[in-house]
Formats: sequence, C-alpha cells, structure tokens
Amino acid sequence: MTVHVIQDWEMKTACLQTSYFPEDHTGEHIAEAMQEAIASWKLQEKHLVAITTDNGSNIVKAVELNEWLRMQCFGHRLHLAIGHGMNDKRVTRAISLCKRIVSCFSYSWKKRRHLAEVQIQLGLSSHRLITESATCWRSRQQMIERVLEQEGPLAKVLSNDKKTMHLVPTWQDLEVLEAVQKVLKPLQDFKDALSGEDYVTLSYVKPELHLFVTKVCWHAKRVIATFANRSRPALLSTSTASILNQPQLTYWRWLHL
Repeated sequence: MTVHVIQDWEMKTACLQTSYFPEDHTGEHIAEAMQEAIASWKLQEKHLVAITTDNGSNIVKAVELNEWLRMQCFGHRLHLAIGHGMNDKRVTRAISLCKRIVSCFSYSWKKRRHLAEVQIQLGLSSHRLITESATCWRSRQQMIERVLEQEGPLAKVLSNDKKTMHLVPTWQDLEVLEAVQKVLKPLQDFKDALSGEDYVTLSYVKPELHLFVTKVCWHAKRVIATFANRSRPALLSTSTASILNQPQLTYWRWLHL
C-alpha cells in the first residue's frame, strides 16, 4: 500500500506496507485488509481523496465495498491495450520464438559463453538477453530489442547445434519483430511520463492521449501498412485490414483505451 500526499506544496510518496495475505483474494477480504491497514497507520478515511488500482474484479469490488473513489490506472490500461494490439498469429509466433531463444540461453552456460565469444568476434556489445515479464509490456519490448540487436551472434550460436537450429529466426520473424519494435518503442515515453512520483500524473493523461492519437497511432498505422504491403495478401488478417481502412480515432478505440 502506497500513500501520496501534498506537503508544503510538494508531492510526497511513501510505501506504507507490503502485507502477507494468506486468505482467498476475494473482494470482501481485500476490503477488510485495506481497512485494517488504514487503521494500523491511524489514517482517517475522510482524508482519503481516491485510490488507484488495476482492473481486477476483486480489487474493484473491494473499493466499492469500502465506498471509496476509485481511479483506474492508466498504465495498466495501456498494458492491456498493447496486449490486445498484438493479438495476431504472426506476432504471437515471433514473440514465442523470442521467449524460447531467451530460455535456451538462460538454461545453458555453454551457450552463454559461446554467445559472449561470438559477440567479441563480431565487435558487438556483450549484452545479455532480457527475459519478458508478463505484467510489464516494456520488458517485452526490451526482449525484442535485444534479440534484434544480437540477431547475428544468436543465429551463429544456435545454428552450430542441431538441437537449436530451429530457433534461428527466419526473415519473416525478423520482419514482424522489427515492426513490433517500431510500434512499441515510442510508447516508452508515455510510460515514463506516467510513472512520476513528484507530480500529478493524472494531469498528463489527456495530453498523452492527444499525442498517442496524433503521433503514435499514425506511426503505427504506417508500420502496419508497410508490413502488410510486404506480406502476401492472404496473410493480411481481417482485423489488420479493417484497421488500415479506419481513421485514427477509431484505431485508438480499437486499442481499448
């Protein structure tokens, strides 16, 4: 539980507690636990302006039971939108391949050693691969970025072993990953702007939405169009085709934000 207050006209943030919660994570139990947490810190409910949470049905119900004003977390909504936006068979396959490549090197010290040697031979930075976290879209973007950066050394190491040759990305996989990377990269600025603790991030939401629609969605539409033109017509899904024929605002709604 984190509390945000204004003191001497400055934003202050403090993590009050992280509690062990062995009970079932039902709305009733969570509501009771939050009440106990407030009481233990001798905080008064009348001073509580609002609470920010994700969209989990249990936490939503808990806030409703306590009759508190709930603010949806824009960062969480953005995470969900990105997940929906990448709901495509080609993207799913390419990202799954990235995960298997990372897993392959994570569990083999010999391959990590071989990768380091090849990186030196090719004059590339000795960067390690990045594991994706299911709860953070940024980690997926970082994973893809690192795989693309190290594509040469990875292909050389994987192709030297018959058991891992099938993990070498094809040109189609690399093309999909590059398209996803181009779309996700600009979103990091949105994440940074909405992660501040010394200013009111809610004030950033409307400007961020405007930039998203006018800049990022426009750029994403061009990336999708470019990728679609390179692919065979039969590979162009109905959802992708509909996006290309819709205005930016409709595309924005399609992202579920």
